Amino acid sequence: MKKKFLLNGWLLLVTVLMVGFSSCSNDDGPGGSGNGGNPEQLLIGKWRPVKALGDNVASDDLFGSMVDDVLEFKANKTVTYDENGTFYGYNLTQSFYPSQSTWTLKYDSELWKAWVLNIKGDGVFFFAANFEVVKVDNNTLIIDNGFEYEFKRIN
Repeated sequence: MKKKFLLNGWLLLVTVLMVGFSSCSNDDGPGGSGNGGNPEQLLIGKWRPVKALGDNVASDDLFGSMVDDVLEFKANKTVTYDENGTFYGYNLTQSFYPSQSTWTLKYDSELWKAWVLNIKGDGVFFFAANFEVVKVDNNTLIIDNGFEYEFKRIN
């Protein structure tokens, strides 16, 4: 009787553990990928800014010079930001831009509970920081570091 009780107890424990482990997964991420795709793969490509701090860049005095900018994430973990010779309305020589840096993307389950995009150093002049990836899908990228920026894919 005692053996049967112990065997049943162990079987119950193993069953509970199997159910517990099989119900957990690594893809509990923020859904920041919008359509369930791999956020890193979705990020790779060229993006054009459409909003900065909630304002449309095409119609805003402060951000109007961003309308022709291009942010490009490459598979080799480099990122370039090409301002096409303009910065806040000032015509700068093209030799200063595009600027280049490196990027990483990881899920931060402790602090933000979101995908965090880190653009290292100040190589990409305007965007050097940690950003929460609010949304990334085939057409839209929204990142936020206290200031929200929205981009549309151009390739």
